[in-house]
Amino acid sequence: MPSIGASGRFNRKGDAVGSPIRVGILGYGLDRPTTGIARYTLEVMAALRTHEPGVRPVLLRPFPQPVAGEDPAATVRLRGTARLPAMMTAGPVQIAAVARRARLDVVHDSTGVAPFFVPRAVGGFARVVTIHDAVPLLYPETQTRLTNLLFRRYIPHALPFVDRVIADSQATKRDLVRLYGLPDERVSAVLLGVADGFSPRTALEIEPVLARHGIAGPYVLAVGSLEPRKNLPALFEAFAGLRAAGLPHRLVVVGRTAWKAAPIFRRLEELGLGDAVVLTGYVADADLPALYAGAACFVFPSLYEGFGLPPLEAMACGTPVVASNAASIPEVVGDAALSVDPRDGDALGRAIQRVLEDPTLAADLRRRGLARAADFSWRRTAAEHAAVYAAVVGAARGRARGTPRTG
Repeated sequence: MPSIGASGRFNRKGDAVGSPIRVGILGYGLDRPTTGIARYTLEVMAALRTHEPGVRPVLLRPFPQPVAGEDPAATVRLRGTARLPAMMTAGPVQIAAVARRARLDVVHDSTGVAPFFVPRAVGGFARVVTIHDAVPLLYPETQTRLTNLLFRRYIPHALPFVDRVIADSQATKRDLVRLYGLPDERVSAVLLGVADGFSPRTALEIEPVLARHGIAGPYVLAVGSLEPRKNLPALFEAFAGLRAAGLPHRLVVVGRTAWKAAPIFRRLEELGLGDAVVLTGYVADADLPALYAGAACFVFPSLYEGFGLPPLEAMACGTPVVASNAASIPEVVGDAALSVDPRDGDALGRAIQRVLEDPTLAADLRRRGLARAADFSWRRTAAEHAAVYAAVVGAARGRARGTPRTG
C-alpha cells in the first residue's frame, strides 16, 4: 500500500509528490439529526483536514442548507439527490459530473449507498465506499423495504465499480467478504474513534443535564435508536425482573424513534414499567457525555453492530459497561465490559445486577473502560482512510500507465 505523505500524489515510482489528493466525501444524510453514520462522516472529514495534509477533503452536499462548520471553499452541491431513492438513481451521474468538474481524485461514499454506476471511461476518479454493517443481509426482518433493496439488489451491482470497500470492524469485513463474495484485499477494516468531548464529568456538570431531560435518582442508561436490531424488548424484560427484585434505579433510553418501533412500545406497556423507564428521544451530542457519566451502568444489548459507538463513548466517560457479545462489539469493548449473549435476558439482568451491587467490579470496569477508550481516536481513523485513498489513487495511476497494481 503506498504511503500518502504530505503531498498526496505519486511519481512513476509510486513516491508521493505534488499537490494533495482531492477526496470528495458524500454528505448524504447530514441534514438530519446526527447519529452514527453522520457522526462518522463529520469526524473523518474534520480529522482529515486537521491531521492529513496529503488529503484535501471536499464535501459533496446533496441538500441546500450548509452543514455546521463546513468550509464553503471545499463544498460542492449535488442537486436533486437529497433522499435515498434519488441518490440511488440520479446520484451516479451527478457524482461523476461533479468529480470531473471539481477535479476529484477519489469519491468516498461514507454512507454505504455506493452510487457508482458510471464506467471508469466516463468517470476516471477512484471510488471508495464505507459499508458500515451487514444488518440487511443477516437480519432483513429488522430493516425497511428500501434498505433491504439497497443491500440485496443495488449494492451488489454497484460493487464492480468500486475500488475499495471500508468496513468499520474486522467482524463487518468478514461478513461483507463472505456475503458479497469480495476479495479480502478489496475490503479494509478501519476502526472508528471517540471524540474528545466524551470524558468523565463532575456532578455539577451532570445535574443540569439530568434535570433538563427529566431524569432523577440513580439510573441505568441505554443509547440507540428505537428499532428492532437494538433489542430493547430484551432489555425491558431484564429490567422488569430487576425492578421486581427491588432495584431502585430507573432505565433511561436515549434515541430517536425509528422504523418498526411499535413492538418496542407494546412490550414496554405489557411489562407495566411506567415511569421506571424514561424515553428521552433524540438527544444532542452536547448532552450525551453528561448522560453517560451520570449513569450507574451503561447497557448495550444490540443484536448486531458494524462497530457500536455508544459503548465506546460510555467507557470514555468512565461508565461501567454491559454489552452484547455479538458481531463487532467485542472488538470495541475488549475485556473492559461484561459481555453477554443479547438473546439471554436472564444473563443480561444478572450482568446489570452485578455491576450495580458490586462497587469493586464497577470501579474495575471504569478503570479498564477508560484505558480501552484511550486506544481509539478519529485521528488514527483518518490516517487509515488516507492510506486507503493513497492506495486506490496509486492503483488508478498504475492502470492509466497500463501496469495494473493491487491495493
